[in-house]
Amino acid sequence: MCKRACALLKCYINGVQNLESLYKYCPVYNFENLENEYAIQNVLNNQVTFSKRTNFNDLFDSKIDFIIPTKSELRAVHVQLKGAEKHEFKQLFFGEAGQRNFEAFRRNVNQKFDEYLFFCLTDKPDNNLMWSHYANSHKGFCLEWNVKDINAEKVIYQDSIARFELLDVFKMQFGLLDNGEVGRKIWEALKIKLTEWEYESEYRVQFGSDMKPLINKQEPNYTLVSYKPEWITAIIFGCRMDKRAIAYLDEKLPAFIERRYAVERKSSIEIVVKH
Repeated sequence: MCKRACALLKCYINGVQNLESLYKYCPVYNFENLENEYAIQNVLNNQVTFSKRTNFNDLFDSKIDFIIPTKSELRAVHVQLKGAEKHEFKQLFFGEAGQRNFEAFRRNVNQKFDEYLFFCLTDKPDNNLMWSHYANSHKGFCLEWNVKDINAEKVIYQDSIARFELLDVFKMQFGLLDNGEVGRKIWEALKIKLTEWEYESEYRVQFGSDMKPLINKQEPNYTLVSYKPEWITAIIFGCRMDKRAIAYLDEKLPAFIERRYAVERKSSIEIVVKH
């Protein structure tokens, strides 16, 4: 991977300044055919999967409550417009066609949200539920990432799904609101999950246009993105991971990646280094 492309992905960490590492749980299913195991081949090929929200396992993850503006809010925008834009806005959002246009507009905005891609991590390498849900019941592994090499932001947990004002998009399209500000609001909404998932302590990396040189493969619901091998500092083998898979990865991974092991204790998981 070229130096320029690497520099595009390496940037300041927003909200994780006090962390040294973040972690990615990875499942392994078929120990008879490790060459075709998706997570194993990803780490050996120095690539990660950025997924769309439609590919997430949580029904409500990044789901948005789109707020349709009131008539008074629409009138307030209308008076700020001039000429052809003023006439176009009135035709679109006032009168009998207004409600239909709102619904069509809401669907279009929702589809736009569906295009965003994320890479998800956590700050907890010893969470039993995470090992169970995302590492095939402890049969998989967990990768430790050096946070200085990735731009990750903390997920916000709350009791209801995110709200997003459609009026902000109207304002942007008619030049009354900055594109960057609307983009930030979209990203904030896409970082919200319900409180019941708080145990995951999740962080998200958003795929940006400056990462395009790093794309290895692009599919409808996910994109494979390359990274520098040294951005991975350790691999943690699961409590139930097959010895064949451990040996396979141990042989093929660079020596600078530390080998650690998740060990079952009486009521918890402990991460150890075996000498």
